[in-house]
Amino acid sequence: MDWKSIVGTVAPTIAVSLGGPLAGAAMGALAKVLECVPQNAEIAKAMAAASPEVLAAIKKADQEFQIRMSELGLEPEKIEAADRASARERQEKMGDKTPQILAYSYTVVFFTLIVGEIVLAMMKLDIPPGVLRSLDLSTGILFAFVIASKDYFLGSSAGSKSKDELIRHQWDTTS
Repeated sequence: MDWKSIVGTVAPTIAVSLGGPLAGAAMGALAKVLECVPQNAEIAKAMAAASPEVLAAIKKADQEFQIRMSELGLEPEKIEAADRASARERQEKMGDKTPQILAYSYTVVFFTLIVGEIVLAMMKLDIPPGVLRSLDLSTGILFAFVIASKDYFLGSSAGSKSKDELIRHQWDTTS
């Protein structure tokens, strides 16, 4: 399991911040609890060995992070939403097709890689472990790109939740 998905379960505010302009602060908060350098590889290694006590400390750090961000007037979800909105606005104004090209490319390469892995499995070839790790890593990275593209063009679960709450609120006030 990816360390970021574990953080997403245990510390949702920190997890949301990892993908935006507050990533440095979020990494710092995690690294402090994990007692490591705030770098992906170091945090991944520490998360892999995290005990239930450490996970509880990360949950507490998430609550403190959320309070600190509120004190500073920062809301990670709003900052991330504004970041996406400005990217979409830029794309619209410039007529830039790069995001679509990248999204299609990620998707085609991802599914090509999946088909290739199925073919390799069916051929029952003896593939060196290093190559398998590389394929797994590539598949994971491409999957993340495909999901990010989907979120960019179609919205994320958080965006859908906010939209649903807005619609519900408008419905309640009009009925």
